[in-house]
Amino acid sequence: MIKQCCVCGKVYDKGMWKHPEGSQYRNVSHTYCPDCLLRAILQARDERPVPVPRPVLTLN
Repeated sequence: MIKQCCVCGKVYDKGMWKHPEGSQYRNVSHTYCPDCLLRAILQARDERPVPVPRPVLTLN
């Protein structure tokens, strides 16, 4: 089964990520290539909401 990046369309073949030549790949599983995975992680980190500080409770 060939792995294909769900973002850029590159395929992992013979140990390398490369752009496919035509539609020669039929049995494909979708994933992220390393470059697109890094971009997706950084984008998710940037879009993550900033945590709201909670008040500190003290017990007397």
